[in-house]
Amino acid sequence: NNHVCQTFQDSRGIIWLITEAGVNRFDGRGFKPVSQIKIYEGEATRTRIFLEDQDGDLWIGDYKHPTVCLNIYTEQVVDPKRKFGSKFPVKIYGAAPGLKGTFILRTGQNEIALFDRNVGITHTYKTDWEILEIASETEKNVLWVYEDDHVKGGRFVALDNQWKVCRTIPYKGLIAQTVHILDNEKLCYFTQDSFFVASKNGIEQRRSIQAISPRFHYANPFATGYYYVSGINRQTGEIMFFSRDHLVQFDRQLRLTHDFTDPANRIPFTQVFDIRYDEQGNIWLGTFEGLFKVWFSQKNFRQFLVTPPQDAQASELKSC
Repeated sequence: NNHVCQTFQDSRGIIWLITEAGVNRFDGRGFKPVSQIKIYEGEATRTRIFLEDQDGDLWIGDYKHPTVCLNIYTEQVVDPKRKFGSKFPVKIYGAAPGLKGTFILRTGQNEIALFDRNVGITHTYKTDWEILEIASETEKNVLWVYEDDHVKGGRFVALDNQWKVCRTIPYKGLIAQTVHILDNEKLCYFTQDSFFVASKNGIEQRRSIQAISPRFHYANPFATGYYYVSGINRQTGEIMFFSRDHLVQFDRQLRLTHDFTDPANRIPFTQVFDIRYDEQGNIWLGTFEGLFKVWFSQKNFRQFLVTPPQDAQASELKSC
């Protein structure tokens, strides 16, 4: 199926895909459907590979059905309650790796819990906001979550190692699907028209996307059905951002490095669901039209293009 809703690279480098037809495994040479995992009709964009645990099990789940564990070596499926015992919650809506072998579980629409496989649940955090999502835990023992409410708006919340609130950062408008941790400490995220870097001390950096990329045109995703999606290279800090046919990459100083809306780099797809950097710096795009790999190589030649003097309004550049 050409609709690639998520890509996930396991600890060996193999890439797993969530599509509308099911789960696929891509080893760099070919695709293998994994029929052991069922993707329910219309649920592909909500089905996620949450994480890979220490046993090589991928946790795969959605909002409606029980999460399952798929082993990357045997490709056998295990119920996490059988794996972890009765201490494991009956239903989870999301999960992320915690520190020191723990797991952060979204156990309800507005509740998360810290799960230790030897002890069970050790911490819980519950909010009266409508929706609670896990962002990530950092090496500085700060857990970032974000809360959303159709009346109150949205906010990021930093929790300390006892899961007590140590900072809240409100945001306005729609937040992008993906939130990232930069330098293992700072939070970086997109709203409809701006990019932010924040820490538990507050917002450290804010920049208009249009200032980074003048070609950016804001469109209401509720009206267009398009997602804002981003991916980050944890080694270099480079960030790739997509919004309605607008695909750009910029560096950690927020300087534009590649603009794929340029006619010379016209993108061959209409919608991106997922962006992932691998360990070699290649970029994998899960799109409406299939899986794409993007990589950069040194240019040996430079082409000089100019605006024709007789037509200052021309949008197309000409060769010198």
